[in-house]
Amino acid sequence: HAMKDVVTLVIQHHVKPAQVPAYERWLGEIAQEAKRFPGHMGVNIVRPHAPASTYTLVLRFDSHKHLLGWVESEARQTLLERASAFCWPTRSWRYRPGWSTGSRLPPTSPCVPGRTSNSWSRCRRSIR
Repeated sequence: HAMKDVVTLVIQHHVKPAQVPAYERWLGEIAQEAKRFPGHMGVNIVRPHAPASTYTLVLRFDSHKHLLGWVESEARQTLLERASAFCWPTRSWRYRPGWSTGSRLPPTSPCVPGRTSNSWSRCRRSIR
């Protein structure tokens, strides 16, 4: 696939401080599960520095179709349901075609636990 076909999904989770060890174990599970899907090109995890609690996950797929396969999968939905115990209700994510992990992370809207992020709405509309 050409680099222009590559799509990147940037996800931010706001982890409850007492749940960091459980969330870290969950990260390992979801990263392994994503690898099983066609077109998966890797996942990068950016961990927060205290006192921040926001983890950023950067997933790359070789096409929009393969990204949708992962995003809409039952396996991912099941794992996300489990993550709700570790995270504040707000989660944001962004879809970006052709963006490589060698690029700087795009700016994201600040997210406050308990408040919905606009980036979630934009991305959700983008990948449906």
